[in-house]
Amino acid sequence: MKHEQTASQNKKNINIIHSLRPAYYDDFQCLAQDCKFTCCAGWKITMNRKDYLKVHDQHGSELLNQQLKQALRKIKKTPTENMYAELRCNANGFCPMLTEDHLCRLQMECGYQALPDVCQSFPRNKNYSSSGFMEQSLSIACEAVLELLWNLPEGIDFSVEELPKQDCRNGELSMDSPNLYFHEIRSLCIDILQDRRFPIAQRIFLMGFFFQKFPTETQNIPKWYTETQAILTQPNIVEIAASFINEKEDFSATFLLQNIKTMMSYDMSISDKALNDYRAKLLTDFLLKIQKTNTPSNSSDDVHTEHKKELTDTPDSQNTFYNISTNIVLYHQSKENFHHIFGDMEYFFENLAVAIFFDRRLPNLDTKEALWKNYVNFCNVYSLLRFIAITSCREIVPNQKDLLFEGILFIARGLLHSPDTQTSLNDLFFHNESSSLAHMAVLLSQ
Repeated sequence: MKHEQTASQNKKNINIIHSLRPAYYDDFQCLAQDCKFTCCAGWKITMNRKDYLKVHDQHGSELLNQQLKQALRKIKKTPTENMYAELRCNANGFCPMLTEDHLCRLQMECGYQALPDVCQSFPRNKNYSSSGFMEQSLSIACEAVLELLWNLPEGIDFSVEELPKQDCRNGELSMDSPNLYFHEIRSLCIDILQDRRFPIAQRIFLMGFFFQKFPTETQNIPKWYTETQAILTQPNIVEIAASFINEKEDFSATFLLQNIKTMMSYDMSISDKALNDYRAKLLTDFLLKIQKTNTPSNSSDDVHTEHKKELTDTPDSQNTFYNISTNIVLYHQSKENFHHIFGDMEYFFENLAVAIFFDRRLPNLDTKEALWKNYVNFCNVYSLLRFIAITSCREIVPNQKDLLFEGILFIARGLLHSPDTQTSLNDLFFHNESSSLAHMAVLLSQ
């Protein structure tokens, strides 16, 4: 009994009686048939056992019944209660229930409630968090969400509301857990991301600077928090932040190489033919030459090549090197086009960063190592988004914004919604010793 009392004293009760969400959450509306980049394509549509049984029991027209019979499949390899079955996409990567008018045949014939939860909820996410709130967010892997972020030049506000009694929850946290301070630390991070005294790249770098000083002992977190706030209020903080990323030095070649390397080095898990074609075209335009060799080489014989670097392949082939030639000339032209068409777009990238940070429930405070790994991942996602945005302007076309959105959706659907891909991405950076704060400065340099 005494042991149980001691264990209870080492826990803190978390009473979740409020919701927390970005204010634009309530403005979301599905574009339905007007969506240019339907969410019914580009990935495996998985569902839990309950939804599988619900969809399996649906009946409609002969065409719908045939499509369901062909597409609905149990997961054969290690199924779980939550990952029990999937709707297999057709050869073009589209859900077989999607009509030519980009409407859902299952919903049209059987009603909205016939859909599996993943289809009913996307792009909405709901999570009972150690922040002490029931959090609601929207994934940037949706065109309508990108449009909302595009139309928020003043930035993202957040709303807090009292939950209905039936939605309230109780939980507990260990008194030794850093997550006791999750809400305060996450709020501080979002404040930094929205601090317009600094360019967005400097804001993200500042977070990393503070994360490096994050204590390993939970009892030291309040001191770290207070010291971080004090640094941010120093009169010369703007000059200090500017010194972190040397804007006079051109990191374009390294930035281009790193993002091409990242796109080459892991599987985006995308089944949509259009998005795969997008990736192939991007690499074709900006990757001039790749040559395997057993020894590093620094030779450069291509007029378009400004940067070559030896790169380790994978943990299984540590003696293999790549000589990679990148089209830096085209990249500089794309960057010039981007700024001419869109301006600096600081507010949009700020909104993307905040939306991702909140939706992915960052920062990860489980351990200091987890905190840093997720920060490196976040920097890489931001770098890829900048890369995609700039390279979407390699040609000037009437639908430039559509090309920008298509690229962002390519990254969001292939990376943010694939835990396995994110894990392999982290492993790639840490294996190649590309996880230092100095390397993050290069990723954020554009």
